[in-house]
Amino acid sequence: MDNIYTMSKDYYVIEVDGDYMVLPETSAGIANASIFAVNAIGAELLNLLKEPATLESLIRHITTMYTLPENGEEMIKKDITSFLYRLLKKGIITNGVRNQ
Repeated sequence: MDNIYTMSKDYYVIEVDGDYMVLPETSAGIANASIFAVNAIGAELLNLLKEPATLESLIRHITTMYTLPENGEEMIKKDITSFLYRLLKKGIITNGVRNQ
């Protein structure tokens, strides 16, 4: 069984002068949610999460797009796992399970 992550339809990503922010879809949501800043890789991951994705597919995408140092894949896995956890806690993404 794989965890499947998807970006909530209640949020979207914008770019302002090279900085990326995750915002709630409605102005009413701003009162209940914080603005969440992400870097370019975080924005890319959120873009991928507009469609359901597994941790492994996200790692594979990033490792094919960027040149990594030795043991870089382990570092990427740890960073993406931490990023997903923070997004889940804020309700920016959802988590489901897919049976294989």
